[in-house]
Amino acid sequence: MKRLLTGLCALLAFAQAAAAETVREVVSFLGEDGKELVMYEGLRSSWGSYNLYYEKGKEIDDYLYFFPNQYSWDRSGDANDILRIPQGDYSFVDIVDMTPGLTESADGVFTYATERPDADAADPHYGYWNQPQSFDKFVYAWILPDNIEIVEASSNRAGEWVRRDGAVAFFAENANNLSFVMRFRFKSAASATGVREAIGTVDGVSVDEEAAGLRLTLADRLLFASGSAALTADGLALIRDVAGAVDFSSGAGVIVEGHTDNVPIQGALTATFPTNWELSADRALAVVKAMEAAGAPPDQLEARAFGEHRPVASNASAEGRAANRRISILIANP
Repeated sequence: MKRLLTGLCALLAFAQAAAAETVREVVSFLGEDGKELVMYEGLRSSWGSYNLYYEKGKEIDDYLYFFPNQYSWDRSGDANDILRIPQGDYSFVDIVDMTPGLTESADGVFTYATERPDADAADPHYGYWNQPQSFDKFVYAWILPDNIEIVEASSNRAGEWVRRDGAVAFFAENANNLSFVMRFRFKSAASATGVREAIGTVDGVSVDEEAAGLRLTLADRLLFASGSAALTADGLALIRDVAGAVDFSSGAGVIVEGHTDNVPIQGALTATFPTNWELSADRALAVVKAMEAAGAPPDQLEARAFGEHRPVASNASAEGRAANRRISILIANP
């Protein structure tokens, strides 16, 4: 669906001299995947008519809803199509694909920017604009799903930001050419601070925030004896602490990954673990079962095995092989 050019222009008769109040509302409902907006836009004024400017090729059928039902298209221009509305009020509901303007940082924060000014453009209008006068009142709001939170919301114009549970809104008066930058992230079912507090200071454990969620990496020596897939007493206690730090009521899933170094299984152990595939799989499964025993819902747990095939260090050294022998626990965003 083509992106709506948000600029709009009041069509005035020369005889219309009195100023008219113009109020614009833009309310967007963010999807749970963070990639799509269901956007309501409405304008109220006492002008006799309005023109809306679009990229070439826009159709009314692109909208989920459009008011009024009386309108006409002017497609004679080279740059834009103009939708002429014979009254001063209109509203519509549109679906906006955010991905062309969406970026993600290394810490899992997404940034979405509406149209920004172009210093080289001959047209002085950008973002949300109105002419011949500014918006008397302008509202821009996001309604958030339960699994997403706003990190920061900003505008190029002065106004008041108001936050409520699950929503953030911007209110401005006598404003024009408005643009917005919204930064958000998926809520995690566990915080890095909470997990560190739960397990304490343990050498051989790393806790990292990723776009997909919170990842714990545990050295195998913390959980298992050499050549074993049975959790030690200390390892079992550690996994119980991890499970207790996860808010499973959020619906978050936990993915446990088993990894080994590239040293082949040898001797009598081959009867139990023919290859590193079996060792990594049984270790991941042991952690999953321990989390289930600690109260984690089984339908939110998953075990994966990678054997020696996802190394994080060179297997040429003892230090590298030790780093590769690990259990990785991803507490996925809800």
